Amino acid sequence: MGAVTPEPGSPWVWVLGGDGNIWANAFYGPGGWCNLGAPPGVNVTEPLGVLVVANGMQYGYVLGSDGQPWMTSGPSVPGAPWSPMGSAATAAQKRGAWHGTGESREAGE
Repeated sequence: MGAVTPEPGSPWVWVLGGDGNIWANAFYGPGGWCNLGAPPGVNVTEPLGVLVVANGMQYGYVLGSDGQPWMTSGPSVPGAPWSPMGSAATAAQKRGAWHGTGESREAGE
C-alpha cells in the first residue's frame, strides 16, 4: 500500500493483509503490526495509498467494494474509524461534470 516517515528515522509500512484488513508496522522499535481494520460493510478492492500531514499524522486510503474511496488515520489513533469519501461519480454529478469529457457545468469553469 505504501511507506511513510512521519518523523525522521521512523519509517512505517502499510499493507493490505490476506484477511482484507489494512495493517501498519514501524520499521524501528517495538510494537509489531497494528491492525487498522477495513471499512465497515465493504471489502477493500484496492489499496490507494498512505500519506503523512504536517503534524505527523498518517492517513491511509483504500477503494471499497461499494465503489468509493475510504480513509482512516492511524496507527497512532487506535480504533480510528473508516470514513467514506463519496464516489467520484457522485462528486462529478454534484459539480455537473461529465465523466470522461473534461467538461463542467459549474459556473466560472
